[in-house]
Amino acid sequence: QDFLRMGMSARRRAVLIGLNYHGLPPAWKIPELFGCINDVFNMAALLQECYGFDQSEIRAVVDSDPSMKPTRATVLQSIEWLCDGAQPGD
Repeated sequence: QDFLRMGMSARRRAVLIGLNYHGLPPAWKIPELFGCINDVFNMAALLQECYGFDQSEIRAVVDSDPSMKPTRATVLQSIEWLCDGAQPGD
């Protein structure tokens, strides 16, 4: 309960990353996963519906979205976005 009350006035952000590894070259020998992207969208819904996050406070990085492919650069940019302007209590 204390966790739910603390920081309610603080800025909140979340970065959610989901990789199903769909369409990788067979030579990489990485098996495709199922449900990782669904997990990201389910977690985003939970954050919005149960914890009051706004959609703008959540960044989803998934390999099914060409604009947010989970490359090293995209993940680092997302972490920078997460930390940008962070203050004590966030």
